Amino acid sequence: MSEEQSKSKSMSSKASGTGTGTVLGVLDAELQALVRDLDLGGVMVPPDHVGATIERLLALAGSSISPDTSWQSKWLWALRKPTRANATGERGLAIRLCHARPELFYEVPAAAGVFDTGGKANKRANVDLAVEVVPGEHYILVELKEKSDNPAFAAAEILRNFVLYLVARRHGPLELIERRPVLQARRIDIQVWAPVEYYEGRDWTGLETTLAEGLSQWAVETRESGRDGGIEVSFSFRVVGQDGKVQPVAGAREPMQ
Repeated sequence: MSEEQSKSKSMSSKASGTGTGTVLGVLDAELQALVRDLDLGGVMVPPDHVGATIERLLALAGSSISPDTSWQSKWLWALRKPTRANATGERGLAIRLCHARPELFYEVPAAAGVFDTGGKANKRANVDLAVEVVPGEHYILVELKEKSDNPAFAAAEILRNFVLYLVARRHGPLELIERRPVLQARRIDIQVWAPVEYYEGRDWTGLETTLAEGLSQWAVETRESGRDGGIEVSFSFRVVGQDGKVQPVAGAREPMQ
């Protein structure tokens, strides 16, 4: 057995074994390690490291789906507006943005009813915001931050939700795909949105570039192999203002003229 197969087998046993929440827990741990490797290793990390990790986690997630109990949530990957008028913190910011911009949708369920319908920890994986750029064609999946964690952690979180998105595309029933235009998209941008202060203290360009290049290479390879319908994918850190304006981090740091 190869080292890669051994690692995959070990992860599968963790995810399908004792207790609930282990599938998402393994995805989180593996993707946080990936981002850490990219952040610290830079050009020393193999070019296919991102794609190899995604494919390994997709295999793990696919093997953890129960054909008898999965895909039962009526809200899985449904694009909805917030039902509450307001809230505090990051949720409050998300709600205000959704009310201000008609193309924004709030807390899109990404794992409800997929792995373990009896385990709450396996249900709580929501995309903070989804942007419908072109219906059925182009969407942005957003991890929204205000003060919590850091950009690297946020990158791992939106990567986790992107993997869950791919799980739905690859393993979800045809009926689910047909009634969720977002799952038919040809382009998905995954982004972290946060105030400009969130990125202060260091330059995040290296991590952003390395992760974006790794995802782009994975997309080309999967397109050539016929998987995922030729999806294009990108990654970026973005600055979001209270007015809902979104721009690259570098542009937001430039002094006002």
